[in-house]
Amino acid sequence: MTIRQKVNIVKDKLNTVDADNWLRNVHNDRNCENGNKLRTFRQYKSYLQPSSYVKSVKFRDYRRTLSNFRCDSLPLAIETGRYTKPVTPLNERICQFCDENTIETEQHFLMNCNAKINRLTSSGKYRLRIYLGDFSGNHAYAEYKTFFVGDAASKYKLTVSGYKGNAGDSLAYHNGMTFSTKDDNRNNCAVTYKGAWWYKGCHHSNLNGLFNGAGPVGISWYHWKSSYDGMKTSTMMIRITNV
Repeated sequence: MTIRQKVNIVKDKLNTVDADNWLRNVHNDRNCENGNKLRTFRQYKSYLQPSSYVKSVKFRDYRRTLSNFRCDSLPLAIETGRYTKPVTPLNERICQFCDENTIETEQHFLMNCNAKINRLTSSGKYRLRIYLGDFSGNHAYAEYKTFFVGDAASKYKLTVSGYKGNAGDSLAYHNGMTFSTKDDNRNNCAVTYKGAWWYKGCHHSNLNGLFNGAGPVGISWYHWKSSYDGMKTSTMMIRITNV
């Protein structure tokens, strides 16, 4: 056996030990009161290697936000409650923006809490820009001159108009619709298509669908390719405008 072969064997063993320790620590819930800080991260990460978004997301600030979300480092009640004196019990870390008496977790923030978007878009006129990326490395965008999300009384009704871009307009179909989730499933679409969105009957876009999901249950934007092929990445950004 050559020296190089011996070195490779040692490297493989060290990598295996490192990966086993990493997996064990990610799933270690020894601090039961506060829960494992990596509670969201471990739902999407089951192996020790760089995440795909590190390469696919070009902008550094976006990568940082994604990392904070995946590693549970955003200033949400589920996390900030750890540092209050005394520590806020887990079941009392409630979202202050919603009237649902729900713990403010990363999933709640992303999938359910349109109240924050309502407060933000109510403070001025906003544009919406959506970036899409497929599994072949192609990218497209859709921009809307007007974007507004209503309040809880309106069930976070979507107002969107003024499309331009090269992805096709897969959001106009949803204009005027209320936001549906699996626990507030007014038209059965959220359960059927595994997401949370301004479903109509049911969708032309489904950006909160399943990652790597097949067909319309995936992250989809129909008018880009006239199909429901799942997207690899999707980013929604809003910007205040005086126009």
